[in-house]
Amino acid sequence: MKGLLLLSWRQLTFHRTRSAILVLALAATIFLPVATQLLVSRYDADLRARAATSPLVAGSKGNRFDLTLATLYFRSADLDVVPFSEYEALRDAGFGVAIPMHLRFTARGRPVVATSPEYFAHRRLRPERGRLPYRIGEVVLGAGVAADLGLGPGDHLFSDQREIYDITKPPALKMPVVGVLGRADGPDDLAVFVDTKTAWVLEGSRTATTTRRRSRRNS
Repeated sequence: MKGLLLLSWRQLTFHRTRSAILVLALAATIFLPVATQLLVSRYDADLRARAATSPLVAGSKGNRFDLTLATLYFRSADLDVVPFSEYEALRDAGFGVAIPMHLRFTARGRPVVATSPEYFAHRRLRPERGRLPYRIGEVVLGAGVAADLGLGPGDHLFSDQREIYDITKPPALKMPVVGVLGRADGPDDLAVFVDTKTAWVLEGSRTATTTRRRSRRNS
C-alpha cells in the first residue's frame, strides 16, 4: 500500500501540469452541480417569497402568467388597462389591502410603476434619500436605477415615448426626482415609481379620462 501511494505521489509530482489540470477538472465536475443547486434553490426561495406576499393578483382577461410576471417583476406584457373603478370596488369590498398598479410606460428603458403609498408599506420600501412621490409627475427611483443613471433628488427624468412619430400621443413627461429607495435586492431596485395620477397624465388617452371620471362619480 505504501509503495502504491509513493508511486502515485511521484507520478503527480513528475507530471505537475497534467496533474493540476486533472485535479481542476475533477473539482469543477463536483463543484458545478452543487453550486447550481444552491443558486437554483436561492432563486426559487426568492421567487416564492415575493409571490407569497401577494396572495391575489387581479387584472384584465388574458394570460395569467403574463399578468403575474408583470405585477411581481415588472416584466413587459401586452395587458389591457383595468378601469380605476374596478380597483375601488375591490378596495371597498373589504377582502384585504388593494393596491393599484399601472405598468404601461418606461423611463430611460426602466419600468415606470404607478402605484399608491400602500405598495411601499407592503414591500417595506423606504426612501434612503428624499421622500415618496405625492404630487403628479414626481418620481422615486429604485436603488439600482439611481446608481445606473446617476440621478438623485433634485434631478429630472424623462419618460419614454411609446409612439415617436404619432403627434396625437402626448410628448415625453419631464418628471422631478424626489427620492431614492433603499436597496431591496429585488425588482424594486430596477424600477421607477410614480403616483397613479401620473399614469393618467402619461396615458393621455380616452382611457385615462374615462377612468378619472368614473373615479370622481364613485367618490
